[in-house]
Amino acid sequence: MESRVYLRAFEPEDYKISVEWRNDDEIWSMLGGRKYFVSSAYEKKWIEDTKSGTR
Repeated sequence: MESRVYLRAFEPEDYKISVEWRNDDEIWSMLGGRKYFVSSAYEKKWIEDTKSGTR
């Protein structure tokens, strides 16, 4: 079976799922490094800044 992954640019509402990923213990256990809390407001601003090119 062949699996494919399709990537796309961030959309403004993507912060809702990405903040869940950032705060998920299971995901962090696979990534390593220090886990830190990320608020929905911070994540939304991060995505907006990324899309506008300010980050």
